[in-house]
Parts: sequence; structure tokens; C-alpha cells
Amino acid sequence: VRQPSTPVRVMCVCAPEDHTLLEQWEAHLRPLEQSGAIALWSADLVLAGSPRQKELYAHMAQAHLVILLLSADFFSAEDCMALMHQAIFLQRSRGTQVVPLLLRPVEWQVSPLASLSCMPSNGPAVAVWNNRDVAFDWCVRDLCHLLRLPVTSLLKMQQVPLSSTHYQNRQRLLRRVHSFWIDGLLEPSLQGTELIRLKLQTQPDIVANAWHT
Repeated sequence: VRQPSTPVRVMCVCAPEDHTLLEQWEAHLRPLEQSGAIALWSADLVLAGSPRQKELYAHMAQAHLVILLLSADFFSAEDCMALMHQAIFLQRSRGTQVVPLLLRPVEWQVSPLASLSCMPSNGPAVAVWNNRDVAFDWCVRDLCHLLRLPVTSLLKMQQVPLSSTHYQNRQRLLRRVHSFWIDGLLEPSLQGTELIRLKLQTQPDIVANAWHT
């Protein structure tokens, strides 16, 4: 059982193509690491000449939390897929926490990770945000809530500003939903129906008028 004063051992896994995004994500985690809340590790720390695969599995076995940085390249990399399945196995057998972090848009919901909660919790993939620092900061907030750590960031709890393309797609979707559910199903279902008679009575004198006091 991990003691409260012991840092949470966090391991991050990503595809080689997402190395730059991994560095940005780890930079946002440095304050948590410097405070002693977490101990961060990723494949970048494997020394040259060391048995890479063996070290990856060994560190994952010791990790309290495994963060999988998802993208299309992640699901295309055999090493990433093997580590993903190992993380799921450790989650079921040892209770290791596994958290997906959506770096770039990909249909991760059809993967074995579909039942897990994904970061960022309130928006699309990190690469889609107008401000990537805000996206990663939001992910840090999600991580703090997961680990029950105090959230000190001053970032306002607000939705991600949508680009013009995303706004247009959102409006089209809302129109389709309204057309199908409201115009197509709800309104026709109420046509010709009899209103429920509530048998209400008006009794204005039953309550004392406070203005006369």
C-alpha cells in the first residue's frame, strides 16, 4: 500500500512521432514532480545500450499510474500496443491506474481503452485546442483531481473556444438533432392530444398578505 507521503510513480507512453508533445506534457508535470507529489518516468530515460523493452516493462510494473498518450501513430506502433495491453493487464491484476490522454484526434473509443475516462475531460484532442498550454494545463487539473491533489492553477473552468469550422459543424449537428427529435418526433406526438386537467382553484385569500403587516 502506497503511503500518503510517497510520490505517485507515473509512467508516460507515447509513439515516437509524438515525442515533442510528450516533452511539452512532461514540462507541465514538472511542478507536481518538484513538489514531491509524483515521480515521472518515460522511455526517454532509458539509457543507450540498455535492454529497452525490459526496462519499459519493469518500470510499468512499478508504476502507480500509466498515462497513454493517444494518437493514430500510437495505435500503429507495435511497442505502444504491447505496452497498452500490459497496462490493462496490470490494471486488472494489480489495480494500476491507466489514463488515456488524447494528443491527436483518433477513434480511441473502439479500442480496449473505451471504458476509461480520457484527458482532457472537457474538450477535444490537445492538438485541436487553440492554445496547447491551456489544453495541457487542463489535463494537469484532471490528473490532480484523479490523485486528489490540490488544484492551484488559475485557469477558469470554461469550454474550449471553438474554431469557425468546429462552430459550423456544431451548428449543423444541433439543427439535425432538432429536426429529428423535436420536429420529427416530439411535436407530432403531442398533436391532437388532450391536455391534462389539473383541477386547480384560485384562492388568493388562503395566504396572509405580508404587505399588510
